[in-house]
Amino acid sequence: MAPTLKQRLERSQIRKQIAENEAAERRAKNFLNENLKNTRKRKLGWTEPGRPERDLTSRDRRAAMAMARQKVEESPIAAAIINARLDNIVGSGFRLMMRSGNIDWYNAVEDWWSDYKDKMDIRGVRPWQELLRCWQARHDIDGDVGILMVADMFDDVPQSWVQTIEADRIAKDAVDLADTGVEFDRYGMPKAFYVLPYDPKVTNPNDSQTQVKPIRYNADNFILYINDGTYRANRARGVTSFLQAFNILKDHEEIMDGIVQKVKNEAFIGLKFFMEGNEDGNVFGDQAQRDATMENGVDYSKVKIVPGMNLVLGEGENVDVLESKSPHSEFDAFEKKLISRIAMPFGFSYELITGDFSAMNDRTARVQLKQFEKRIRREQNQLGFVASRVFQWALSRAVKYGELNPPAGVTSWWNHRWGRPGFPYINILQEAQANILLLEKGLTSRTKILAEQGDDDFEDLMNERAYEQDVMQERAIEVTESAPAMASMHAAALDEDNPRLTQSEYKVFDYGYASRLKESYPEIWGAGGNIRGGEAFEYWGKYRNGDRGEGVIDWVKEREAWAARHYNDGSQFKGEDLSPNLSNVAGIIAQIKWGVVGNLGESRMKSIIDELKEKREG
Repeated sequence: MAPTLKQRLERSQIRKQIAENEAAERRAKNFLNENLKNTRKRKLGWTEPGRPERDLTSRDRRAAMAMARQKVEESPIAAAIINARLDNIVGSGFRLMMRSGNIDWYNAVEDWWSDYKDKMDIRGVRPWQELLRCWQARHDIDGDVGILMVADMFDDVPQSWVQTIEADRIAKDAVDLADTGVEFDRYGMPKAFYVLPYDPKVTNPNDSQTQVKPIRYNADNFILYINDGTYRANRARGVTSFLQAFNILKDHEEIMDGIVQKVKNEAFIGLKFFMEGNEDGNVFGDQAQRDATMENGVDYSKVKIVPGMNLVLGEGENVDVLESKSPHSEFDAFEKKLISRIAMPFGFSYELITGDFSAMNDRTARVQLKQFEKRIRREQNQLGFVASRVFQWALSRAVKYGELNPPAGVTSWWNHRWGRPGFPYINILQEAQANILLLEKGLTSRTKILAEQGDDDFEDLMNERAYEQDVMQERAIEVTESAPAMASMHAAALDEDNPRLTQSEYKVFDYGYASRLKESYPEIWGAGGNIRGGEAFEYWGKYRNGDRGEGVIDWVKEREAWAARHYNDGSQFKGEDLSPNLSNVAGIIAQIKWGVVGNLGESRMKSIIDELKEKREG
């Protein structure tokens, strides 16, 4: 029976599609990245791209993604790299810090987010920090990951969820090699994303035989977090971070397998038999060397090989155990080079991936860590951009439906930043000294220093310190804030062997005024400084009387460090509006006890205390 016109057209269309696929495969034969092929060509270190810098096809990208997933599941090095990146980029999560200019709005939004963020996973299995780790992991391993923002209402309360879409489900046509699963407008802006629905019975949603219809989602509610280390301007999808590491990972595995097999082979006892002669050349030895004689009259000796194992040898026979020579002494250095090359695309060195800094000094380690920090900060910013889109979307819905109400006059109510994991100190004393010097010269801020150290917020830190000081004052507890290490930071201006107050960077307060205050106004004197401040005043008096004992000299050094930390105490009195009382002059009283003129200047410090005297007397 002759085929119908419809059947001929269908067959023609099928042949056309097959021809196009074959042509695409021929064009892909000379794909510039031979890492995806296990051929001899990759060993020679050269490539022949069919077209300069051509993009990866869907087949290329999926092949690389499958290989990367397998490596992370099977290779301890690959798994260690991913976990190390997650620990450094995400840590325990990003901490929200509102920056809208209204403290009440700060607190309201941060309290709302603290409760809401851990409920956003639509599957209900991952809190916020684990969602961030999941997105970063899929970004690194698969090349990209989709985040679908799902909005709904429940009992008139807005519900905002996020659904994580793995890379292999973002597709429109499983057969088309050029398909990216993304629909663009004429300017190159994403209009929509296509997602294959999740079906546990479908093991491969990209299989051409699988009849799965994709779902179209507008770009407004979809985030594609892509990884593209080559910065291709028109690349629609990301590519796994392992692309440059596949070959060297395979080489390392093969080498290690060979070494392990060699060691296993040599673990079997190798014996070397030989005959020994005595001085006259008799290979059968003499009677003195024989351990015993058998019943048949043959002399023999016993040689211990390993515990519980002996060999019985005849006259003149001997044996040596052949010891393993694998791996040899140079293998460790060679493996370090291999691991370093594997870790390079991820921003790691051998020391950072293994934690072994034994071959480095502090300076070299610091330089390496700073370089690594630059890489990680950039990637934290990328993930922070994704986190901000999710946060602002959820916040806008909460505001729209009246769950949160921005105060009048607050126009930028969504402004915020993320507190991110910091980096460890190499030499905490040196870095603290550098931070203090930069602060003194006005080249940095406490907020920036805290941000570099981790996710601490300056305002939160100040609130915590104020709370601690209030509690300690209520319970009459004095905590000594100084320490020898801190004293050394500001002792540079002092003569190390013979320190004097005349060498100090901080002016000395009027001792007579301080003495009269202590004697005549004990309530005011007790408003600040307390135990350690009282001891400091005693050492100051001894110093004035010519005492240069060890305790006095230590006080001179300690005063320098204390003054650096408390120089700005009392800054609330910079204006003329604040009235002094026993609760707000503690910083000035402490400065007086330590003999330090703070940033207010001596005359202003005295005028504030004199005003308080008048209030107490009146």
